[in-house]
Amino acid sequence: ALGQLYLGPLARPKAALRAFDRYLEGGRGDLSEEAMHGKIEALARLGARAREQAAIREFLTRFPASRYAEGLRRRVE
Repeated sequence: ALGQLYLGPLARPKAALRAFDRYLEGGRGDLSEEAMHGKIEALARLGARAREQAAIREFLTRFPASRYAEGLRRRVE
């Protein structure tokens, strides 16, 4: 939730990335899929293309049937 606030209304992608990373470091929580997707969006907004691509690949490996998967597949190089 905090990461989404930073990513959306507060427009602070670097803070969002830190929040998503903190959540994901805690293991596989119930919102891991959402946190990983938020991390990808934060990386995209920061212009961190290589890290974004790596995160997309990891996401698609972990969540191949996600509602975000089709859109992310189009973004991966």
